[in-house]
Amino acid sequence: MTQIVPVILCGGSGTRLWPRSRATKPKPFLPLVGEDTLFEATLSRFRPIMLTAISTVLGMIPIAATIFWGPMAFAIMGGLLVATLLTLVFLPTLYVTFYRGKEGEPAPKPPVAATPAVTAA
Repeated sequence: MTQIVPVILCGGSGTRLWPRSRATKPKPFLPLVGEDTLFEATLSRFRPIMLTAISTVLGMIPIAATIFWGPMAFAIMGGLLVATLLTLVFLPTLYVTFYRGKEGEPAPKPPVAATPAVTAA
């Protein structure tokens, strides 16, 4: 059986979020939003997204050779592969960019739910 090996593209010289991000510990390996790093969050989402996308693409192969359904099958396969790449690479980067804030600011804390006061009867 062939094993799928994920390749995660994380770049940068570690200067934008200095002093937290350095050349020895770049931003993909810092917990900027929440407890997980960008690298860990990408790994946790990779398997279910890829299994769904690959199963759909493989399901379209039998009808891709037909004259009537072939163009639709190729459109679905291509669109799904592009959307999967956007979901795994572009959207996590966009999320960190918008919700991180300015350089030097700590990551926003999630709101704490208020608990009702307990009174003795």
